[in-house]
Amino acid sequence: MARLCMDNSSSSSPEHDEKTGSFAPRTMGANETTKKAKRRIPWRKLAPGGAVVTIMLVLTYVFWWAPRRESQLNPQHPTSFFFAAVSSLNEEEVTNGQGTAAEPPLEKRVVAEREIKAALEKFPDIQAIVAPCVLTGHDVHVVDPSGRILTHFMADEDIPAPMNEVRDAFEKLPGEEEFIILIRNQKPVAYTLEGEPFVP
Repeated sequence: MARLCMDNSSSSSPEHDEKTGSFAPRTMGANETTKKAKRRIPWRKLAPGGAVVTIMLVLTYVFWWAPRRESQLNPQHPTSFFFAAVSSLNEEEVTNGQGTAAEPPLEKRVVAEREIKAALEKFPDIQAIVAPCVLTGHDVHVVDPSGRILTHFMADEDIPAPMNEVRDAFEKLPGEEEFIILIRNQKPVAYTLEGEPFVP
């Protein structure tokens, strides 16, 4: 007589829940399930694109957003970028000491010319840009809108109007700081290199 044996360990037979009396189908273990791996893009492929985006954001901030925001916050005076560009033109003289006049590098002149022209368009009352001169025997020089320092004045030389008051203005400024004077409506107005009007 053949004996039928039931294999309770068979994966096809349902499991019996002794508490409820119901039969539930067997489930496979969680470790046996296969999950589809997510496709990942290698970082080395993302890096160039990220660098380009970062550079574009930086350039947008420096050349558009920051000047625009500063001009809105300070509508009566040129931006600090203007004064930084003008100050950079003086660096060649300062670097070379009290020697002969040094022509600023082309890249500095291009930046200065752009900032100066923008300031003159916005503030047509600016008649001259004057800075201290370190050349031997000179005391002040005038910055040309093209980004060059074309006119150097000797300390004993008369300065034509409307710049004839700049010497007195420079003498009243603190010696430990650097200043740039703008002639606005025939009057000298002193600014710090950060673009702040100087109030004694």
